[in-house]
Amino acid sequence: MSTSIDPWRLSWSSPFPTHEYESLYLANGVFGGQLDLSGTDMDLWSASIAALNQTGKPFPDVHYPVTALRTRVFYRNAHYKEAGFWMGRSGILCDDPRYRSNPSIPHQSQVYQCHQELDLRRGVAETSGTIFPGTQAALEAGLAPGRAIDFKTRVALLKDSPLMVVEITADEGVEIAFLPQTVLEDKLVQKVSGHGVCQVGTEIDCELVMQQEQVSQTAAGDTIEYAMQPKDGKAYTVRVTSPGARAMTLMDQPALLGTGTMLVYIQILPEGKEPVAVPEGDKVFAQQAMRWEEFWSKSDVRLPAEEALWQQRYHASLFYVAQSIGEGPTHPPGLSKPNLPHWFGCFHDTDTYFCRPLLETGRRDEAVRHLRFRHATLPNAKANAQAKGYPGGAMYPWQSDPEGNGEAYLCPLNSAIIGCEALNFFYYLREAEDRVLARDILEPSFELITSLVEEVEGKLTLKDGPVLTFSETMEAERPVELTLALHAAAADLLTLAEGVGEPLKPENIVLAKRILEELEVAEDGAGYAILPAGDPEYLRTPSVSLGAFPLHTLKGSERLAATFDKELGKVLLLFAWLPHQMSVVGSMLGRRTGPSSGHELLRQADVFYKPWHAFDEWENRRTGRAENFVTAAGGFASALHNLLLTEVRDGIWGLLPGAPESWANVAFSNLVTRSGWRVSVEFKEGQVSRLDAKKVNAASEPELRLQLPEGVASPAGLTVEDDLVLFR
Repeated sequence: MSTSIDPWRLSWSSPFPTHEYESLYLANGVFGGQLDLSGTDMDLWSASIAALNQTGKPFPDVHYPVTALRTRVFYRNAHYKEAGFWMGRSGILCDDPRYRSNPSIPHQSQVYQCHQELDLRRGVAETSGTIFPGTQAALEAGLAPGRAIDFKTRVALLKDSPLMVVEITADEGVEIAFLPQTVLEDKLVQKVSGHGVCQVGTEIDCELVMQQEQVSQTAAGDTIEYAMQPKDGKAYTVRVTSPGARAMTLMDQPALLGTGTMLVYIQILPEGKEPVAVPEGDKVFAQQAMRWEEFWSKSDVRLPAEEALWQQRYHASLFYVAQSIGEGPTHPPGLSKPNLPHWFGCFHDTDTYFCRPLLETGRRDEAVRHLRFRHATLPNAKANAQAKGYPGGAMYPWQSDPEGNGEAYLCPLNSAIIGCEALNFFYYLREAEDRVLARDILEPSFELITSLVEEVEGKLTLKDGPVLTFSETMEAERPVELTLALHAAAADLLTLAEGVGEPLKPENIVLAKRILEELEVAEDGAGYAILPAGDPEYLRTPSVSLGAFPLHTLKGSERLAATFDKELGKVLLLFAWLPHQMSVVGSMLGRRTGPSSGHELLRQADVFYKPWHAFDEWENRRTGRAENFVTAAGGFASALHNLLLTEVRDGIWGLLPGAPESWANVAFSNLVTRSGWRVSVEFKEGQVSRLDAKKVNAASEPELRLQLPEGVASPAGLTVEDDLVLFR
């Protein structure tokens, strides 16, 4: 296997150990799946289906089934046809009852010489390998060659479409059987060992529960259809078709049979929805490439050649964020793994970067869909939980309490994060509709959190009640995290009130000011501290609070620098997933060298990344294989943006403020500042060879002031003031 790094491909080849039993996550915002190392066997789900209920309102239930279909693929060459067997990654099938009842017949095969790639530029997964019912040594020695079947697959979940396509190719003359299987039952968590949801390596006991019914199925021509009825939900249809194939029965199940190459199209359609038009042959992959090309064309970052791994990771980071954009986004980790508690669902408490990297690269429409979906879940979740007798509300509709008993709670930090992301729409985009969007999302999020505050004898205090937090990580009490969320939400609301130009409720402004003045958290020895008057001790909060708090309000002040240097080691020791946020602060301070530089702090995240995924927080939590983990797909991209361009002083934006001096050749195009300017810069041999800046719209700040790195000359023909390049 080549050791070179392709910046647009994530690849794995056996016997590389870290991917041996892992799945590749693919999604398109409507449809998602887990693809195993055979490149064909998958768990598939549709967020659109899972979101429906009898009233037609989205996301109302505390728990619903998410996996709609599983696929299995089997192969048969002349040798196995004569023996009456079908070979597959998931086992060996035989229709002959003499063999089916004989325990001495092998029922397990292996995939060897496997190579799998995820093409980030086109959104296509490609797999090749050999299926062989024996040892790898026997395969390599050429023993029983008739039993080895080579295969290749390409899989695409067509972007922004309910369509999934898998192309399966085997040796010439090899028959291919594609077996779709509807999923009727789900596993609900009954008991989780350990004292809370952040406990790593917990033991999980599960109970099977019937969640949906297969009403009917038809198999004719080249198509199989299933009519499905979820429990307490609307009906939907699963449609599987393969032009040129024929429907058959295999092991008493409907299957599609093809030879040599099969192109299989899968759709999961809500009631009343018609199947989408199916592109012919290779056109489906060309169409996929065009949709992703449009996404990648909006902005770009080009790192030095020696940073090939980071270049790949940057593309992967944005790819995983973009995958989860849709009416009911399907995020890579957690959704279809039925043996996990439901707080492992797609929106985790530390998923703090679902909008920022998109806003920073000018991808407004994608960011809007992310934000609106997450915001829409909160009030519906709370109302539903209250109707079920859970007075604290709900974290998200399908998530359970820390003990896995199915109860739902309000997680204030999630609401604070949603409010902070709404505030960013005002800063980055500045259109009138974005100002309204910021108000309409931030204010209700603030009200949701402050429903946990009451006034007693003229003083604000916290209500008693079930609130989901992750304080056990810090060994701190619940009110500490709640207060942190309240402070972050209040600070965001007041920032919005000063500049948004849209009326906020006066009572909310008054309450926000009181929260910042009256609800204080003193030093408690667990890494938390909030001090009056906006002291930057906010650095000593969990990553979720730090992600929610508007960091740009701290600026690169001497006071911030002092706090940062004093607390950095303790913060990183307590929260191993903080390098993303800490890197942003290091860049704001203009640190280009040393352990507190933006670059070195981001480098600390390297050990938590895995070659196959840009991030793998879910896998590390589930298996306990890593003591620490990095979360939030977009965190790396956002931190990298700040290495290249961030506000270092009031109204002054630094170029390469956190990047090392060794980055003599680096470029970025169309990065957007919070002041509403779109900036493109190219450095060659340490000097600026291209510099361009334009206002996003008429509401952008009237002036952009860029600070050049020390020792870099100002480009000719530009207005220069001291070390600043001015655009007006």
